[in-house]
Amino acid sequence: MLKRDYKRLSAIFLILFAFAATSIYAQDTTRHTSTDTTRYPISDRVGDPFTYKSNNPFNLSDTAYIKRDIQYDPKTKQYYIVEKIGNSYYRTPTYLTFEEMMRFKARQAESEYFKKRANTLSVLNRKVDRPKLKTYDKLFDRIFGVGPNGLKVDIRPQGNVDITAGYEGQNIKNPTLPESARKNGGFDTEGFEFEPVLEDVQTLNKWAIEKKLDVSKISYGVLPLVIKDYVVLNSGGALGKGVGPLLISKKQINDVANVMNQVAVAIPGVNTTAHMLFSYAFPSAKNKQFLVFNEIENAVLSGKVDAGVIIHENRFTYQDKGLVKLMDLGEYWEESTGAPIPLGGIIVKKEMEPNIQRKLDELIKKSVEYSFRNYPAISTYVSSHSQEMSEDVMRKHIDLYVNNFSIDLGEEGRQAVHKFLEVYERIHHTNIAYDGIFAH
Repeated sequence: MLKRDYKRLSAIFLILFAFAATSIYAQDTTRHTSTDTTRYPISDRVGDPFTYKSNNPFNLSDTAYIKRDIQYDPKTKQYYIVEKIGNSYYRTPTYLTFEEMMRFKARQAESEYFKKRANTLSVLNRKVDRPKLKTYDKLFDRIFGVGPNGLKVDIRPQGNVDITAGYEGQNIKNPTLPESARKNGGFDTEGFEFEPVLEDVQTLNKWAIEKKLDVSKISYGVLPLVIKDYVVLNSGGALGKGVGPLLISKKQINDVANVMNQVAVAIPGVNTTAHMLFSYAFPSAKNKQFLVFNEIENAVLSGKVDAGVIIHENRFTYQDKGLVKLMDLGEYWEESTGAPIPLGGIIVKKEMEPNIQRKLDELIKKSVEYSFRNYPAISTYVSSHSQEMSEDVMRKHIDLYVNNFSIDLGEEGRQAVHKFLEVYERIHHTNIAYDGIFAH
């Protein structure tokens, strides 16, 4: 009897097991609508981690065991995103097109820029705790004296006693910053009030031609066109050796001199020093496209142009994007002329009184010297307006472009500017009046 019951139970168990297995198989292979009845359903992400982000606060973020790797395939021009735990795929690999990745990088850089700028301004606007001024009896005893038996002497002094209580703080008259943020500077403008205007160099060059600003930073490439209305200050300029623009591309080109006459090249502005140096090295090149300097790398990467001339921070970042250097235009200038490269200078309208021109020159010189004394500290004004937010890149930029010529051009710097104007005359078949170029 027991044996028969055991066989009956075994048969029932096998039937139930087969039914469960059939149900499981049907669940795994049949697509159906989720029956999750929770108020906030939780589901795993589908798609790439940059585009498909969950807004459900109850979803847990990925564990540190999940390793994400982004690989670029030059054949398909796609970025493949692989997520693994150990050697096993955690999710199905996804991909982004080149354009999608560039848009994501641009949004990410913009977000980081404004986040850092907001953090900088919050620090600048933070209320500073100032020490409370306390007075003690002994202070007045020392001033007015103490009578017999410790009694204070009743003295009625004629005049007054000034007591100065100081605290550690700074003040900067900078109208681009909030009132409380102006207290974090440290340079005395000696009664002058400046209204900073931040624009790319080609815009400033254009405005100089239009005589829009009283004082402006320009490329030396536009100096011949504004020399009749402006003079160059001796301080605040950018000259030097090993600081010139670079000609870059996606791949190495052997016969650069001939190829540049046939391909499209991006130039950072018409009246820029970079354009003049490129024309000096490649006088026959005609297919030029003039872009804002921070758009050139992407133009080369996307194939919009075959090569590009880069300046500023891009000198330090182009290799990270897979671009290669074809030629150092500054090095070519130095070898050909033996002079430092005049990149940019500060000009002031000739119609300004000479004593004001001299005072502005002195203030700019003092400002540069002040920055040198406090270096390698980077001011919040610089970091909040820098295109490239990495402090390492900012310091490389400063180390390369800010030097003794920034404090004072000197005779060597002025001779380099004259040499630059001579080359400009040869390229453009024109004559320039050299008298009165610099402020005195």
